[in-house]
Amino acid sequence: MELKARVLTTAINERDRDCSLPTLIDTCEYYGLSEGEAIKGLGKIGKVTAEWRAVAKRKKASRLDISLMESAFEHEDSRLAATF
Repeated sequence: MELKARVLTTAINERDRDCSLPTLIDTCEYYGLSEGEAIKGLGKIGKVTAEWRAVAKRKKASRLDISLMESAFEHEDSRLAATF
């Protein structure tokens, strides 16, 4: 269930406010990271957050709450990050 578009309130580059891995990787130097470091970190985050549903169930989140959180964790970028 997609609740809202993944758009950043504050742009992290001078071109757009898209919330995407390519945008984040393109701006990694602003955060003092090389592209390799950024991809490695995103891979770690992707693998950890891939387990979000199991954690939510373990913490007794309701089906409705899990459904409402789904779009924050299950999207093209999260699947891509888990492969890094």
